[in-house]
Amino acid sequence: MISYELPKAPYAVLDYKGDIDRAGDAYGQLYDWITQSEYVQAGSYGFEMYSKVYSMTERQNAEFSLYFPVRKK
Repeated sequence: MISYELPKAPYAVLDYKGDIDRAGDAYGQLYDWITQSEYVQAGSYGFEMYSKVYSMTERQNAEFSLYFPVRKK
């Protein structure tokens, strides 16, 4: 198992449900929201959090949360 310690920060979060192979769309949606909000992205990373591992037959019905660190403009 690999673990990472992420910095304490406020995060913009987008809950995604759909085809995991189209998850890149979620990144665009969250980035667009950030650029139109009172926030800016505060780091060069984002991460996805899954509650389960999806098999090849389950990939079209995936659920995860996407996190980007943010700070006020």
